[in-house]
Amino acid sequence: MPLRIDRMGLELYVFGSDGGNAEALDRRILPELRAYGYECIEGFAKPDGLGELAKRHGLRLAGVHASTSALQAPADLTRFAKTNGSHDLCVSGPLSWNSRRLSDYLATANVLNETGSRLSAEGLRVHYHNHEFEFTPLDGSRTAFDVLMEATDSNAVSFCFDAGWAWAAGADVPALLARYGPRIGFVHLRDFARGRSVALGAGEVNLHAQLDAIANLPHLRELIVEHDPTTSDPLGAMRGSLEWLRNALS
Repeated sequence: MPLRIDRMGLELYVFGSDGGNAEALDRRILPELRAYGYECIEGFAKPDGLGELAKRHGLRLAGVHASTSALQAPADLTRFAKTNGSHDLCVSGPLSWNSRRLSDYLATANVLNETGSRLSAEGLRVHYHNHEFEFTPLDGSRTAFDVLMEATDSNAVSFCFDAGWAWAAGADVPALLARYGPRIGFVHLRDFARGRSVALGAGEVNLHAQLDAIANLPHLRELIVEHDPTTSDPLGAMRGSLEWLRNALS
């Protein structure tokens, strides 16, 4: 199925602290994003009323991002998602962020399964978001990403596949998307130049090959542009990224 530019979203992380600031979002950021043509946003669980702010500017809150450890006591996170109109939680990292042994990922999988199953009954979907470190071999040739895929229940846990971080780790992104496609609900699209986050199309990533593979995902809910908060012009980077996508998908 062709990818639709009118469903593209972005992660507010690029705006740093302003991405969680109601005044900055309302007066400056969200109006510009909607004017560019973005349809949705993804952000952390702040500020209060983020969903209403988005709606005011013709956007919707596609997903709420948090660390995986937040699922151990998820009441505040789930309350935020529900009151702000989001049905998707994207969580990152093993339970203890800097402890990345096989046992840590298996423990993480248990929490993802247990909480994901419980929250699915409440209308919320849990997606695990990778970084580059999930592609380091843990057990022979198996990576942490492989382990999480194998150890999580597809009925309880989906994946927010960050294609940029997978590429940065040296993984074959189109092959991974083909192999694990049915488990992927969100995709984060990035570009890098000499190790630095840049607007889509301004870096070294073969984004056309990634988009071809993404178009074949059977359960894709959202395609999200992501960029680290390292640019002095985040709105310009988001505008340029969407312009590149329009051209690539036309």
